[in-house]
Amino acid sequence: MPKAALYDDETLDNLLVYAGVRNTRCTRNDLLFALVSAGNKTRSYQAIPANELKTLATSIERTRWLLAKLENINPTVGIQLHRVGGNVVDVSPLSLNAPDARDPDAMFKVSPLIPINGTAVVKLHELLNAWHYRIVHGPRAKRSRPKEENTTTIVRIAHQFLRNQGLHPSSDSKNRFPDFVKNFYKLVTGTKPTGRFGGHIKKVLKEASEAEEKTPAHAPQKSKRRTGGKSPKK
Repeated sequence: MPKAALYDDETLDNLLVYAGVRNTRCTRNDLLFALVSAGNKTRSYQAIPANELKTLATSIERTRWLLAKLENINPTVGIQLHRVGGNVVDVSPLSLNAPDARDPDAMFKVSPLIPINGTAVVKLHELLNAWHYRIVHGPRAKRSRPKEENTTTIVRIAHQFLRNQGLHPSSDSKNRFPDFVKNFYKLVTGTKPTGRFGGHIKKVLKEASEAEEKTPAHAPQKSKRRTGGKSPKK
């Protein structure tokens, strides 16, 4: 599964061309969030044995105790300064929680980028506390989902990205959505869509249409424009 760092500038630029979306820092961040969200929602993890998690939690707890003992002697021993982007501390414009792709009104929210030349203060004791909590109370391995379900989820997120840009995806031959979502899927999974991919596109478009029909008449409507025009040559 590709990581966010592997979605380089050229990759994002090309996908925005397929989408027919204006290339700005905001739209690039939105697209990056959509790609990462699709990957996170469809990725499955191998279960870590419970005894190994318990051993790790015990080790972190002992390290916390040793660090606290040293901090009584020298309070600065548990504080480190690191350059942002210097491999120890990095930043992301993505929020922690992805929106529900089944909600046609959900929006991707991207935080402003932090200057890459900044300095981060790492409080080791607090870091160990957070890590220990995550090991003890964090989510366990996700169940492996059927490939068909994953494909639909990826198409939903691609569809939502275009809607958030004020576009109106459709199956029309002049609409860019089918080409965009195929390339979106390929980036997320690392594989080309299968012959049944069109069925997932129709399913998501039908869901969106039904959701719009259920929208109350008095609800404010978003301005939409179709993703017309020809797709770039492959």
